[in-house]
Amino acid sequence: MAKFKINFEKVFPPRQFTHSNPIADILQKDERKFLIKLRTKEAKPVYDRFDNDFGLYLSKLPNNPVKEYVGRLYNERMFFIGTSKTGEISSYSRLLITKENRLAGVALNAYQLNIDVDDGSTSDIDECIYATYSAVVRAGVLINEKEIKKDRDLQKLLATFIFLLFLKLLGKSMTVSSKQKYFLQAVCTYLFYRHYIGEKHGYALSILEKEFVGEYIPVEIYNEIKSKMDSLKPFDSMKDLPKIISDFNIADINPSVFLMQMLKSIKQSGFYALIGPLDTLISEVVLAQYPTELVSKTMMTNPDVHRGIEEIMNKYMAKIKFDNSAIPADVSKYND
Repeated sequence: MAKFKINFEKVFPPRQFTHSNPIADILQKDERKFLIKLRTKEAKPVYDRFDNDFGLYLSKLPNNPVKEYVGRLYNERMFFIGTSKTGEISSYSRLLITKENRLAGVALNAYQLNIDVDDGSTSDIDECIYATYSAVVRAGVLINEKEIKKDRDLQKLLATFIFLLFLKLLGKSMTVSSKQKYFLQAVCTYLFYRHYIGEKHGYALSILEKEFVGEYIPVEIYNEIKSKMDSLKPFDSMKDLPKIISDFNIADINPSVFLMQMLKSIKQSGFYALIGPLDTLISEVVLAQYPTELVSKTMMTNPDVHRGIEEIMNKYMAKIKFDNSAIPADVSKYND
């Protein structure tokens, strides 16, 4: 068996969007567990097989963003097989971003993606492609964090996704009142800015009222619920949403039971995306459009919303600068 080198935490530390939360911390710990199988002379037979299968599947895809952006990594052989330093890893991939904010590569989780580390074979080469694309989407978010934090068009679509997802998850427990649905949309939008963007209560409300009321939420309905919005001040996490939905009589649910049902419906990756950092959410939303088992089908809402988010992300992914020299085959200098 070819030897695995240690991970590059000092050189390519795990990244997350804006601010820490418990799920972001879990995902970072997962990335720190990655060991990367380098493209050394000894590993050539393994990568010859993996690259051949990878490239063959990629060539059969229609011309779409997956083929375009994964193709860039494939052409430069900037993807790697990864395994765990200690225990199981829930993440499908590990991003390698340099201190100069360039993408140096993507490591794929051999365990999660059924890659044989001894011969490079896999029964899930399609999932390897989509896991790579998901990582590139995340890179587009993290490398362009300042611009994305200001991108209201993207944020509006993401907040709409959150609303549509919860509308879907609530199903028959949701009241038929349009007022309650708009109240849910207002709450989802408010929490989107508190949780993902890290805004304070007052500023989150001002964004809601300036950017969403009138365009997404009728002014007359918002005026009816406006007095309740200040009651949201203690809440700053998406995990609070079921409690808010129950406390404000938006739907008849038991918050604890609803959370468990939600986890079952959208799987761990969807749950982590929902209550984790923005880069994880965006990659999950974009990937939900594609024929992959990496994302629960429940995560798919309005196709126009998902396409709109991907189209905006395309311009950020197009700005990614690649560094194909950041990971040479001989990395002994990193193994301190």
